Parts: sequence; C-alpha cells; structure tokens
Amino acid sequence: MKRASDGNLSTSKVNEMNDKLGCFGWAVIIIILALVIEYWYIALAIAIIAGGIYYWYRKRTAPQRETNQQNREQEITNAKTAAIIPDSEAVSTGIILKNDEMPYLEPSYTVNWKEQRTHTTKINYSGVTSSIRIMKGIYWRSGSVKPMNEKTTQLETIHTGRLLLTNKRLVVIDDNGSTSQVMYSEINNIVPYSDAIGVMKSRGKDVYLTGNFDTEIVAIYLLRLVTGDLDSHDETLISADNDKLTVKDVFNAAKDTDNIISRLDEENKFYDIQTTDSLLTLTDFVASYRENPEGTRQKAQEMLNSLIDTSQILFEKTGDSDYSIRQYIGDTAFETLFVQLKMVKLNTTC
Repeated sequence: MKRASDGNLSTSKVNEMNDKLGCFGWAVIIIILALVIEYWYIALAIAIIAGGIYYWYRKRTAPQRETNQQNREQEITNAKTAAIIPDSEAVSTGIILKNDEMPYLEPSYTVNWKEQRTHTTKINYSGVTSSIRIMKGIYWRSGSVKPMNEKTTQLETIHTGRLLLTNKRLVVIDDNGSTSQVMYSEINNIVPYSDAIGVMKSRGKDVYLTGNFDTEIVAIYLLRLVTGDLDSHDETLISADNDKLTVKDVFNAAKDTDNIISRLDEENKFYDIQTTDSLLTLTDFVASYRENPEGTRQKAQEMLNSLIDTSQILFEKTGDSDYSIRQYIGDTAFETLFVQLKMVKLNTTC
C-alpha cells in the first residue's frame, strides 16, 4: 500500500483562504515587503539570527528525530508483518455481528465519515442591467436578468463515531447506536492521505475517514482485512534497515526458510518461488475447481494476494524494478507457472 501521501484533504481550505485574503490582506503584505526593502540590513540581521537558531535546534534534535524515524519504520513493519487476530477482549462492539463475523480492530478514537456532496446556489441575475425612464411609471430595462445556477462539490461530514473493523466490513458507530458501514466486497481501493483514509467503492459514494488517528497504520490494517491477509510474514523481508538491499541479498536471506523453495535467475531477472503448501498439480487444481469453484477461486486469490504482497515488499526494500517474481505450482518444483508479476509498487496494496 502506498504510504500516506504528502497531499491532504485540507488543500482546498488553503485555496479558500487565498480567496478571502482581500485587498486589506494584500495591502498588509505589500507594506511588510516595503519595510523589508527599506530596512534590509535589519531584516538581514534577523534572518541570520533566526537561521542560526534553526540550525542549532535541528542539530540538537537530530538524534531524537532519527530514533523517532526508526521507531516509526518498525511500527509500520509490525503492522505489515504481524498476524492479525480477533479482538477477544472486546466486550461489546455496539452492533450485532453477523455469522462468522469477528471484531479485529476497535480503537478508542472518534472518526468522521465524510462524503462528497453537491449543492446548487441560485444567482438572481448576471451581466450589466440598466433602466431608462420613458414616461411616468414606465421604464425600459436592458441587460441580462435570467437566473443562473452555480454547483459546488465539497466533502461533508455525514456521520461521526467509533471506528470498528471486522473481518467483513468497516463500521462507524455513534453514541446512539446509529451506524454507517462499507462491506469489504464493495471496496475497490484504499488511499491513505496524511489526514484521512479514502475508501474507493465499486458502487455508491466514496468515503473519506478523517480524525485524530494514525491514517497510515489503520490503512494497512484495513487493506489486510479487505484482502484476507491475516497471517504473519517473514520480517527479514520487510527489514526496517535504512540501507537498500539487493534482490540477491533478499534471496540469500529467504532461501533457507523451511516452507519456501526459491531460485534466482540474475541473467534474465526472475525471482521464482514455490511454497511447499502449493505443491498441487494442475490436474488437482482443475478437479478441485469442478467440485468447489468458489473455494478454489478463493484459494487462488489468496495465493495471488500473497505474491502481490511479496512483490511489493521486495520492491520497497530493493528499489529494483527490473526483476519479475514468479509463483509455481506442481509436484515437481518450478514446472507449472501459476502467475508472474513485475516487481513494482502498486497503488492499491501495501
């Protein structure tokens, strides 16, 4: 999944502020610039002192910032690699859970459920109009006076309440028990912003969750729940080290793992893997599909999701987009190709 972007949903507020600055605001700015030009030597001295203080402060706090960055990277790594288990300590979710539905994340903070709404404002008239007196009580009016409608679209808060993530849906519950929800089957994409999470839906209005919460971490958990990625992962492949690894470094670290068979073709840029729990033949796969199509499709999707996750982990840690990663099935290792992916970062996954 893409990390929280530099942009945010508050950009429109800045534009609105610029529109409202007005003549007085620009006059103040011009006066300040004029004073700076007139007394440039004072402004220069202030700038030098301020720059020195800023440099001293940055140098003094550098070790703490580095520690905070390492802690943050480890926190993100844990969110991506640790197994996600149901919240057994949740006494009451505030809603009636469906069959086979379990609560996985029930944070204590409040979120705002926002959707885009379009409003129409009626403008009485446009253009220049004038009235000419012809005689007492009779005037000739010229100009355009027809009404106009102006449409504006903006994000509006529809619901505010506690966020609940289950294995089937995303729910926001207010104090009165009223809910808004999105089923995971309706979600096409998850976009983390610096101040919100965008939930792009296959039908209906897209949802934006805002509030005082860690959007990046919650987006990772939400994506893993949507894709069914609940198992733990090998943390050696998502090391929080700052130094870039090579694909061969990752291969050497993972090749001794018991449940993974792998090979590396450095000449043709292929990273091949075959897990021991996928050693089924194509004939067995077809037979399984005939007996249980839905279950077989689900198994294939789980294998694909796992490969997508691995592909992006390799790209994030190596930055190498020349390699392709291939998943094989079959009794004989590397005999039947299941799927092949290019090692690039996708927008829809972590």
